[in-house]
Amino acid sequence: MNLVAFEGREDVVRGLDNIPGVVLVLPTIAFLDGGRVRVSGYASKSATPEIESRGATVTTIIDEAELDARFADLDERIGRGPEAPPVA
Repeated sequence: MNLVAFEGREDVVRGLDNIPGVVLVLPTIAFLDGGRVRVSGYASKSATPEIESRGATVTTIIDEAELDARFADLDERIGRGPEAPPVA
């Protein structure tokens, strides 16, 4: 999934979470002029056409490959490789 920003009319954006492959992070919502909102979240590439057909825009902040690389780097930094260390 890509880390994205969704933007559109409030009623449209709030309804996007019923699309498979979409996760809204509602605490990030920003209210804009004209009844529009912007909210961060996650979206699969396959969900983008449905999002846009409903009248919202999707801006990719970090694509899936880069996000996976960042999480892998974080796992390595905290000592969690592909397998977590045993718990004592």
